[in-house]
Amino acid sequence: FYPVNCAAIPETLFESEFFGYVKGAFTNASGNKAGWFEIANLGTLFLDEIGDMQPMMQAKLLRIVEDGKVRRLGSNNDVKVDVRVVTATNRDIQQLVKEGVFRQDLFHRINTLIINLPPLRERKEDIPLLIQHYLQRFSEKAGKEITGMENSLLEKLVDYEFPGNVRELKNMIERAVIICEGSKLSAKHFCLDSFCTLEDSIQDSERLEEKSIYNLELLEQDTIRRALKKTNNNKLQAAKLLNISWQALE
Repeated sequence: FYPVNCAAIPETLFESEFFGYVKGAFTNASGNKAGWFEIANLGTLFLDEIGDMQPMMQAKLLRIVEDGKVRRLGSNNDVKVDVRVVTATNRDIQQLVKEGVFRQDLFHRINTLIINLPPLRERKEDIPLLIQHYLQRFSEKAGKEITGMENSLLEKLVDYEFPGNVRELKNMIERAVIICEGSKLSAKHFCLDSFCTLEDSIQDSERLEEKSIYNLELLEQDTIRRALKKTNNNKLQAAKLLNISWQALE
């Protein structure tokens, strides 16, 4: 299973990332590199945010999906691949087809089965389960023993609309765990209006600063983590935010 964020791929890197390349295909191509379809051969390639893919990239993707063959940049040989392609988008892709933004032939090629995932606000029963999962995950990561949260807080979270869906809930729990100094989460650890107040942000920063200001390694790790979170774990974009090379981040 190999996931790819289509929205984070520049057109200039599309072919080298999807098809791969051979040594000497272009400047700095110092060796052979398999593309995503080869890497996912005999498995599943998950193309996230396919609705944001540029038209030129759509045409080349269509060719691969139809032929089941890829050719690395700089090579004269085709490579046969057997890949299950799963796509996802948060946009109305049928409307994009009507507007001419998304290729109709590609849409019909990937439109074997559609699964509509309702937003978190329409599946409230999942919220307590997700809270429990992320609370355990981030507590272990932070080395803390946080056993749960106040009942009134759980009720507020279940009633909350979560415009950012599961990702917002995940970030919310992680932030609460970071600033929590006790064994239970309470309302003071949360901001249920998408954006925290300036006062809350200052208080949180002061708590974190007291713990990490003299530890350069922790500061570096925290900065990288924040950059990756902001870019949905896209290392290329995170490296740009950090003003370092992609190789340095690796």
